Amino acid sequence: MEYTKVSPNAFETLQLNAGIVVSGFDPDDGSITGSIIGVTSGGVTFNANPTYVDFGDGLDNVPGSTWQLKRITGYDPALSGTFRTVTPSLAKKLSGSGAIDSAKITPSGQLVAADFSDIWLVGDYSAVNKTDDDTGATAGFCAVHLLNAFSASGFQWKSSDEDKGEYAFDFHGHYSMATISLVPFELYVKGYAPVIVTSPHDEAVSPDYSTPTPTFGMAVAIGASAWQWQVSTNNGSTWSNISDGAEYAGTTTDGLYLIAPLTGKNGYKYRAVAFNSFGSATSDAATLELKG
Repeated sequence: MEYTKVSPNAFETLQLNAGIVVSGFDPDDGSITGSIIGVTSGGVTFNANPTYVDFGDGLDNVPGSTWQLKRITGYDPALSGTFRTVTPSLAKKLSGSGAIDSAKITPSGQLVAADFSDIWLVGDYSAVNKTDDDTGATAGFCAVHLLNAFSASGFQWKSSDEDKGEYAFDFHGHYSMATISLVPFELYVKGYAPVIVTSPHDEAVSPDYSTPTPTFGMAVAIGASAWQWQVSTNNGSTWSNISDGAEYAGTTTDGLYLIAPLTGKNGYKYRAVAFNSFGSATSDAATLELKG
């Protein structure tokens, strides 16, 4: 049996976990600015189906589905799934329109502006999959912003014996007369470059020094999927990539080995560059000092 080769960076761009539905989200820094609308039952579906008109239909000597004659007339973006939890405000949102008086939700026969509000679906994404205040690493995300969302399916409550109840939701985005050309959804896919946690350290050794461990210690980075070591022979003014061979080993890993003899390399500086699909980060430089 033959298999298709998977790209080496495939796992950097996985969308992880089921995602959460929230009332507010800041795509600039990936922070939740609103409240979690409800706990989902393990899956949320978003689709945005466009509708078309084909001006070529019925015209002589014009084949159907000629792309220059097709126009998008609108989108119907929808976010659907089931909630495990429910509150009076969520029950009102699911029922479409109405008023809340303590625990009582009274449905209304009329829609008002307050019945339409933006919501977000947010999921984890990218190789940098945690937030760390000390290192500055930030988790990536996939997000859908549904504009002027309204529950089109009404209130659906399903329960069963000795099981948790489910409340179905089917929110649809809507155009606004104020900005009629604005498509009522936005998509965000954001990842981050690696973040260096530990840089290589200076090393003072004899010209014949040989070691089974990396010469300058290990470089450490959050979110790195590839490495490249560089050398500077002029005190850091310029840098060049180095390759495995008679002088070096491990040049594309997180630990570099210098192969003896090291004669002529006194004062050379070395640094590691970490890569992933979203960019790169460069470590501080380590200096080689030859003794004796």
